[in-house]
Amino acid sequence: PEAVVKAIAELARHKVQIVKIWVDDQQGNMWKLRRPNYKAIIDEAHKNKMRVFAHIHDLDDAKRLIEAGVDAFGHSVRDREVDAALIKMMKEKKVPLFATLVREESGFMYGKDKTFVDDEHLKRHLAPEIVSGLKDPAFVTKTQSDPKRPAFEAMLKMAQKNLKTLAAAGVTIAFGTDSG
Repeated sequence: PEAVVKAIAELARHKVQIVKIWVDDQQGNMWKLRRPNYKAIIDEAHKNKMRVFAHIHDLDDAKRLIEAGVDAFGHSVRDREVDAALIKMMKEKKVPLFATLVREESGFMYGKDKTFVDDEHLKRHLAPEIVSGLKDPAFVTKTQSDPKRPAFEAMLKMAQKNLKTLAAAGVTIAFGTDSG
């Protein structure tokens, strides 16, 4: 938390408008940003007229982030179904969800559906080396045999279900790809 003031001041000098924080441990494979740190980021960013979006995965983190003052979620809850408490919090605090379903799908789609790589729109907008890389048999095999693939598929299904629940409840939904 002590480093936050300096870091946010540097972002403010560059006229940054949105800070995205990562509150997800990638199924125990990464360190997760803790509440004292993200609360300090949110508070300091707000003092500098910046909004804070959070990359989330877990329902409990989503609730704690809203309590801390987060402005938006960059991904859906994917560990379990959203509940009435989260829906109420999102609506009361006007916290939108950027539904980035393609983020989950990208974890397994390249090995599953190869036809999209021949799409003319995609070819026009991607560098040729990226398109050829997506068609590379070694890449396709690696993607198809990734041990995390079932987890990505389950996360997509949960994200889809939660998106439907949140939208039906009147939570503001925004769209984004998270594709860079």
